[in-house]
Amino acid sequence: MNKIKFFKFLTVVVVSILLIASFVLGSQNNTSIANATSKEQNGVITVSGEGVIKVKPDIAYISLGVQTQNSNAKVAQSDNATKMNNVMAALKQQGIKDEDIQTIQYNIYPNHRYNPNTGQSTVDGYVVQNTVRVIIRDINSVGTVIDAVAKNDSNILNSIEFSISDSSKYYAEALTKATKDAKAKAEVIAKSVDVKISKPTKIIEAGQSEPVLYNTRALMDAKLETATAISAGMLEVKASVIAEYSY
Repeated sequence: MNKIKFFKFLTVVVVSILLIASFVLGSQNNTSIANATSKEQNGVITVSGEGVIKVKPDIAYISLGVQTQNSNAKVAQSDNATKMNNVMAALKQQGIKDEDIQTIQYNIYPNHRYNPNTGQSTVDGYVVQNTVRVIIRDINSVGTVIDAVAKNDSNILNSIEFSISDSSKYYAEALTKATKDAKAKAEVIAKSVDVKISKPTKIIEAGQSEPVLYNTRALMDAKLETATAISAGMLEVKASVIAEYSY
């Protein structure tokens, strides 16, 4: 009789343990499923943002020089050297330092003339080109410098590039505006679908702007009877970002 009671008691204990274990495992599985479902329900809003800061340029880069031509290559080269020395002297008179003048191109090549009757080309002389890149740190003297070199044998003026000597400060401001712009867009999108965004999960710097290029190739073709007027205008420092917000 005692053995029967013992076995009944043991059976009750085993069944109770199994029920408790089943309940615990079931709770854990339900928690895992709930967590997985919660993660699956998290969404992402991806937006882009742009920031623009307008700044007055404080530095200019000019590409200028001399081109000569003669039937004799040595004469063309000698003539070019003489005229280029005049250009360099004019630059020095305008306060341009040696370290702000850099030779960027020097070419000597034959000039060919095509004869339509014979269908052949013959050498009609030689061309010499000498071009330098000049940094002008006084932005208000750009027109004066152009006039000075034009009156002293320069007949090449390829371009003027206005820029900012230190754009890091302005780019940081533009980047801040771009980030705020991205957040504002994300909030608008979230509001339209009745959700609320949290902190950004990712922000990528997308890029920044380049200086404005002002082409003045035709200036040297005109007779400079009056002072050359050059307007630097305003530069736009741009920054853009791509941001992801979870909700």
